[in-house]
Amino acid sequence: MLYCYEQYLAEKLGKLFSHTEWNSIWKEKDAVKSIEHIHPQSKARQIEISVHRIGNLLLLPPDVNSSLRDKDPEKRTEAYRNTRLLGAEAVANTIDAAKDWNDVDIAGRSYEIAEWVNERYG
Repeated sequence: MLYCYEQYLAEKLGKLFSHTEWNSIWKEKDAVKSIEHIHPQSKARQIEISVHRIGNLLLLPPDVNSSLRDKDPEKRTEAYRNTRLLGAEAVANTIDAAKDWNDVDIAGRSYEIAEWVNERYG
């Protein structure tokens, strides 16, 4: 689903869809290891954020995902931009603008993705 969402973002923004990052994700034996929690799971209890909602999840190349581990969202934006994935870039822009990533941001991104799913598959 996130792969198709990335294609949708490329079409919507008039940008080219790059298969490079996606190919590195799917080469992995276990692609689920590429699922990134934008707000880290390990810190969710401290501020009671809904970390498992779709709006808090990104697919990233495995090496990027593993390098971010427990970093706060504000310290992830450069890595997100370097992936050349439009979803990750949009999240980085949101974090930079607000200097934060919280439940409101997660809910907003969840809603955007749900609206797209409904429109595309509804």
